[in-house]
Amino acid sequence: MMDYGTTWGMNPDSRLLHITYPRGNRAPVARAEAKHHIGKAPLKVTLSSEGTRDKDPSDKLSYQWRIATATDATQVGKIVAKDANAQVTFEKPGVYSVELLVTDAAGEKSTAVVPVLVGNDPPRMKFTFPLEGDFADEGKSINYEVAIVDSEDGESDFEMPDMNTRTTISAMIQRAGIEAADPPGLALMKKSDCFNCHAVDRKIIGPSYLEVAAKYKKDDKALAAAVERVIKGSTGVWGQVPMLPHSHHTADEAKQMVAWVFDLKPDIQAAQIAKGVIGAVPLPKVTKETAGGSFILEASYTDKGASPIGPLTAHATLRLRHRQIEAELADKVQGSQVLGGGSASGRQFVGSINHGSHLLFRSINLARVSGITCRTASAGQGGKIEFRAGKPDGKLLATLEVKVTGGWETWQENNAAFELLDEATDVYAVFVNPGKSGLMNLDWVRFEPRE
Repeated sequence: MMDYGTTWGMNPDSRLLHITYPRGNRAPVARAEAKHHIGKAPLKVTLSSEGTRDKDPSDKLSYQWRIATATDATQVGKIVAKDANAQVTFEKPGVYSVELLVTDAAGEKSTAVVPVLVGNDPPRMKFTFPLEGDFADEGKSINYEVAIVDSEDGESDFEMPDMNTRTTISAMIQRAGIEAADPPGLALMKKSDCFNCHAVDRKIIGPSYLEVAAKYKKDDKALAAAVERVIKGSTGVWGQVPMLPHSHHTADEAKQMVAWVFDLKPDIQAAQIAKGVIGAVPLPKVTKETAGGSFILEASYTDKGASPIGPLTAHATLRLRHRQIEAELADKVQGSQVLGGGSASGRQFVGSINHGSHLLFRSINLARVSGITCRTASAGQGGKIEFRAGKPDGKLLATLEVKVTGGWETWQENNAAFELLDEATDVYAVFVNPGKSGLMNLDWVRFEPRE
């Protein structure tokens, strides 16, 4: 069946579907998940069959968890649980794959596999500076500090800036309320367990997807071979940790997933990089496309490994803002609409604003804010914008008067001082003119720096 999608033409949600009708009893579909599945011995692992289903609702299912592969061959085939969900303790270090076998009353079966790595505690890391939602000031570098804890290697030492860390910063745009549909291959991967072991741009247990794409980009036969490895599993291709089989995916599904990985390309504008637990990262160049959006600060740390488990990687991520934020990029737009306009700085603005409408800007570090500037226009009623802390009727931080300008895109800039607060909090911009509608348009807000 051909599904053309939302409308006629080139649609991202168009699909070619193969429909198969199975007569009689249908096999169950197994799903497995392991929590706390990486760490020192002895390791207590929580096994879950959540998501397992049978399309014949009257079927009673039975469950069996067994060790499918293990560093110690004597453990292979050992049944460790017979419940849908279980806790199992692994006493010996090693690389294990645990298989869930689900059987219905007619004997039809399905399997799913999860990895268990015993012998090396994964490291943990976080940013201690800056804070989530802090501001990035153009023309300056971002100073950062990260804290790392590793059971085997110890804690981060701020006297050792060459510790095995990598910190990057890149610019991106995030449009409020707009979420692009994932490509089919990526959508399938998010529903599976792919991102438990892999990330797009960094190693977790397996290689990054960018590494995979780079390795096979000139190999015409790589796609078919990779599809087979996804379905049947493999070992020794990228190291000692095996890739588990995913037999619950069809060949067509696996092909879409692998094709998405193979099509990945490094960002044309290379991210700015620094090393060390304390340092500074230069801001990347801001383009028209990313102006008014966000900066993403990422740090990663790779430990030394603990036999038989190789090195593991921890990462931390936080989002930094431009001081000038497009109104349509607010974290929440309530009671108004995002509209298009050629004279607005991002070719969009927030309009159709009535009394009581509000915008939300999450986690604003007010210790670094002295006041607010807004670009507004009004051919309607005008009014006030009240900036409040924590909630729409929270502590009043500032009030900004917006007068009628004579046109809906006749813009003017207004500003007001902020009351001093040395904390991070959600900031609400509340539009006020009791009983009135069609008050004003708002292009952007700028949180002015505190020296």
